[in-house]
Amino acid sequence: MIARKAYHQPPFLLGFLGGMIAMLLLLATSPVSFQYYSHGHSESRSLSLNSGTYQVSINGFVPVICRVSVPGTPSTTGNGLINLGEMNEFCNNGRGYRVYIDHSSKASDAAVIVDGQRVPLSPEGSTMIYEASGPGKRTHQLSLDVSNSADSVGGLWFRIKPI
Repeated sequence: MIARKAYHQPPFLLGFLGGMIAMLLLLATSPVSFQYYSHGHSESRSLSLNSGTYQVSINGFVPVICRVSVPGTPSTTGNGLINLGEMNEFCNNGRGYRVYIDHSSKASDAAVIVDGQRVPLSPEGSTMIYEASGPGKRTHQLSLDVSNSADSVGGLWFRIKPI
């Protein structure tokens, strides 16, 4: 197997950018003299630059990344409660995000319990269960209350949406 150098990896890019910035700052703080030579002629011309104040600006684009997962296996705890485990969420959107649970319309009599707070499921098939006003990485305890539901709840799907 041939080992490939990863020039696009973050440590290399950060080192490269840091080196470029250091070089620009070094050039900006020291007087510079350029010597021009032409082939076949013994004449030389010089250009001198004085030190001064320089400004370096770096702009970047950070893509918005949001994800939610419920990796546990559901387990019945009794009294119509189903422990869904932990919900892990991450979103780097500066304005925040919302977490939804999508479900069948048959689940409208059920409720999801997020960190001890009961959220009834809507008859439309999608219910917002959490909202954040800024970026975050959080973990929530989830349970499903099916004690008032006569039918099977069906599948549950979690999604996250930046605001």
